[in-house]
Amino acid sequence: MKDSLTLNETVRESIALALLALMEEKPFAAISVSEVVRAAGVARSSFYRNFDGKEHVLRCYLRDLYRAYFAEERVPESAQADDADYLLPRFRFVRRHAGLFTLLHRHGLLYYIFEQMEPELIGMLCARDTALPRYVLAMSAGACAGVIRMWIENDFAESEAELTALFRMHDEAWEKQNR
Repeated sequence: MKDSLTLNETVRESIALALLALMEEKPFAAISVSEVVRAAGVARSSFYRNFDGKEHVLRCYLRDLYRAYFAEERVPESAQADDADYLLPRFRFVRRHAGLFTLLHRHGLLYYIFEQMEPELIGMLCARDTALPRYVLAMSAGACAGVIRMWIENDFAESEAELTALFRMHDEAWEKQNR
């Protein structure tokens, strides 16, 4: 994340990293908040001052990673840009954090995380004002989540550019069929 964190940001990050470390050792459902705070070296009150539960820890951690990454990543701003161009930065993000996404997948938490993160992620990826109906955005987000799940299961064999090209092929086939 960033170089200089406030005390509260440090506590939040310590909790998240402790939870992730525990997830390497045991099932998510078997991890208690007591174990997390003990591993993080913080008080239980610090946990509940910052989070509603373990899922909230993961959601906040991933959100902060997304925000930091997309603050650096160049995303096309043109309304005329190919929608697939908006996916390339997302695939790059997943590749950069492959270990985290693999861990979430192993614990069956990808769907939960995607469901919670999609509205904000769509906003970051679609930095332009969009008039697309929410159902269209949901279809795109769901398709992308499914592709990421398969990519993880395939040990990230394909490049980010190859995945983006698949979306372009799909879009072109759809347009051709509906002319």
